[in-house]
Amino acid sequence: MNFQVTVLKVLVSYPNGFAIMADLKRDMAILATSGREWSERTKRLAARVPDLDIFRRRWSSV
Repeated sequence: MNFQVTVLKVLVSYPNGFAIMADLKRDMAILATSGREWSERTKRLAARVPDLDIFRRRWSSV
């Protein structure tokens, strides 16, 4: 779950929420190695959305 929160955190910093994989990997590595504070923060955020699944594709008829 922390991984998904980190992905979302990185993507929100890019125009339109899109980043190429190299940029995403680089930014996630920076956050992952930034210390215990980031890890604890993502755990708290993930706990607020326990059913979060950003990788599951859902089609809507909207």
